Amino acid sequence: MVSRPPVPWLDCAAVRSGLAWLLTVALVPGCGARSELEVRATAVDDAALPPADTASSSDEGVDSIVDAVPDRIDTAPPPPAPPQIVALSTSGTATCARTATGSTWCWGVGALSGLTRDPVPTPVKGLDDAVDFSIGWYGRIALTASRRLLAWGHGYFGDLPRTVAAPELIAADSSALAVAQGDDFHCVLDADRTVRCWGDNQLNEIGIARTKMYELKPVPIAGVTAVKQLSAGGWHACALIEDGSVMCWGHNSEGATGDVGRTVYAPHRVPGVTDAVGIAAGGAHTCALIADGSVQCWGANKYGQLGDATTTGRASPRPVSGLTNVRAIAAGGVQSCAVLTDGTVACWGGTAGFAPGATTATPLGRTTPVKIAGLAAITTIGVASDYACAVTDKGRVLCFGQNDSFQLGTGATTASSTPVEPKF
Repeated sequence: MVSRPPVPWLDCAAVRSGLAWLLTVALVPGCGARSELEVRATAVDDAALPPADTASSSDEGVDSIVDAVPDRIDTAPPPPAPPQIVALSTSGTATCARTATGSTWCWGVGALSGLTRDPVPTPVKGLDDAVDFSIGWYGRIALTASRRLLAWGHGYFGDLPRTVAAPELIAADSSALAVAQGDDFHCVLDADRTVRCWGDNQLNEIGIARTKMYELKPVPIAGVTAVKQLSAGGWHACALIEDGSVMCWGHNSEGATGDVGRTVYAPHRVPGVTDAVGIAAGGAHTCALIADGSVQCWGANKYGQLGDATTTGRASPRPVSGLTNVRAIAAGGVQSCAVLTDGTVACWGGTAGFAPGATTATPLGRTTPVKIAGLAAITTIGVASDYACAVTDKGRVLCFGQNDSFQLGTGATTASSTPVEPKF
């Protein structure tokens, strides 16, 4: 290595006392620089420095030179704005949300494949034009703008029940208008307003006699026509009919299908529901939104999920106590929620980790609706086993409840009784 001699015209002591030191340190041999440099620099010429009498102070002189030195510090770009969410679906320990452009984000345990852990919202690869989707405890199903029917998680894909990590094509050029996912079965509402279901059938979930443990191909649900809306629960499904009635089929656990006195699988009209405008099937209970803004529920009620101030289950619909001015409803495993016309939310049922106002003295939740503080301007809500997520009119998502499986999408496992925002 060749050593260069000191620069004869440069006074190192003087350099160290001025700005030139900033420009020549580690560049000039004899002033603390390495003797061999990969970077070459041009020395600052004394003539280029401002005359002493032009600076009001030594600080101003330094500042003027500093201003002349290009700023080489790269400024980090601002973080991207969170996506604007228009719809979501929740079940078990997972949530999926859809943007206005059709991209889909999921979070929680099992959100993508049934095996993954996604602490924060993660884009679903291959699903960028969804127009409808629904998730269950095990399976997920989506309908795209290009008329493709996709499924992922644990599902039934035409050959064997299996688990897939990314959306897989079930059918192309589908006639489906909407989709609904139960715990482990799939249903579609077709353009002719009829319904087809397939998947697990051990509890007669898909509306046919249990001659097979499962069906790999969609099976028409006999007698169900003129359908406006479709909803699938744990082991049963229900359809809102154009005349305001409701038809249900599948496992009648604790009266979930609204048929008194027997366990049925065949579709039937729920007695007493004649003016419905919305339907929501939960784990083992069902709720209907009535045209006058009230809500009726039936089925299991151990946790107060029917909202009638009791914990007695029944197959016959009864009004939810004191609930009026409702514009949307949702039902989960053991709880229910309603979005009111003023944009607020009321919920009932649930475990102690979910139920608003629940304490150790009321571990099984609330038997009548309770307003959720911190939720306003809400357009839609999804309810799962022990948590819920809502969408505001600005496209923000807010979640509350249990969080041991990253249900709230915050990246941590801290539960929250007040709404928090997932980290998109």
